[in-house]
Amino acid sequence: MEKVLIVLITSLIITGCAHPTGPGHGETFRFSEESLEKPEYNRDFIACDRIAKGSQHSVTGNAAGGAAAGASIAALTGLILGADIGSVTALGAMYGGVSGAAGTYAHNRHDFRSIFILCMRDRGYHVY
Repeated sequence: MEKVLIVLITSLIITGCAHPTGPGHGETFRFSEESLEKPEYNRDFIACDRIAKGSQHSVTGNAAGGAAAGASIAALTGLILGADIGSVTALGAMYGGVSGAAGTYAHNRHDFRSIFILCMRDRGYHVY
């Protein structure tokens, strides 16, 4: 039981640290010189950043869902194969949680970038 708790706590820490600042922070976008000179650039940048961040999915929620799915599949597999169900379940939960968090983060990063660029282009900026 003690080993299971250690593995579960470790997986929660790993998934919780998947990307603490969230997608969008530290993103680099390139704008044309004329775009940067527009007086409403800062206002539009902040507005598009807010719109893009509003489309994000919960990394924590998907990590928890992945952990539950991983634990269920691993427990069933362990039961069928006659393995130590506790250890197998804990490893399945850790794998599922990390996979769920990493997949969601990658999806969020892609969506953030796409939505932000489209928003700025819709406002007349040359961004890439």
